[in-house]
Amino acid sequence: MVFISIFLAQAFLKTALYGISTYYTVYFLESFGSDVFIWLWIIWMVGASVITPVYVDLVLPSLEEYAQLQSGSLKDKIERLAAEVGFPFSHIYITRGNNQSDEDHIAYFAGLFSSKAIIISASLVLFLTEEEIVAVVAHEMGHWKLGHSWYYLVSRAIYSFCICFFLRNYYDNGAVYEAFQINPSNAGMSFLLVTSYLYPPLERLLNIYLRSVTRRCEFQADRFAKNHGFMNHLKSALRKMYEQKKIFPVADPWYSICYYSHPSILERVQAL
Repeated sequence: MVFISIFLAQAFLKTALYGISTYYTVYFLESFGSDVFIWLWIIWMVGASVITPVYVDLVLPSLEEYAQLQSGSLKDKIERLAAEVGFPFSHIYITRGNNQSDEDHIAYFAGLFSSKAIIISASLVLFLTEEEIVAVVAHEMGHWKLGHSWYYLVSRAIYSFCICFFLRNYYDNGAVYEAFQINPSNAGMSFLLVTSYLYPPLERLLNIYLRSVTRRCEFQADRFAKNHGFMNHLKSALRKMYEQKKIFPVADPWYSICYYSHPSILERVQAL
């Protein structure tokens, strides 16, 4: 009974959301025409440029429970690394490891401008050595030093522009009306058909493009850590993290390119 009730609730919720989104999609298309996709792209970019950094820098840290890293050899090593690469930070925190975000975020930075904080997952402290933790932090500093946030922003801009450009040019296209034999005055139905049948192949290609960007950034951040003398420690840290998360280490190269945002452990170790 529990399974059936959950299934019915999910089906009802999906149907309701689909109906509401369809209604407002048709409304905006009929009201603004193809210009709605220009506004959609602008809103998309504002969200990527403003909302996402605010979430990472301000909201996400507020969801964590963490304690400041006490003075000791680990803190000294991280501070020396930060000074070496010129990373501006004010504090180093260890999460308490009592929520899901601790599983999702191994190590990351939060804060604005020169008041950044280094936040390390409690799970790292439990099963990695100090040198391996510093190697992971060096990898994350590589993302900052190499400006990968700009790579992500530009790739997202290209991704969203391609989608909006495609929808703007094909949602009200005569060939679509003819192919599906629908009334040319029904732009909303044409939009739904385009998003259901023509958009998925484009989305797959764009997702491969996005993953190629993130995978390249991961390799570059690994190389950054290697260049600062952490190659062996990063290798051992990767092995332990994959084992801890129970991630299968072997993946077909083409499957990995198409579906994994991060390279497999074998790819990363071989690259190092």
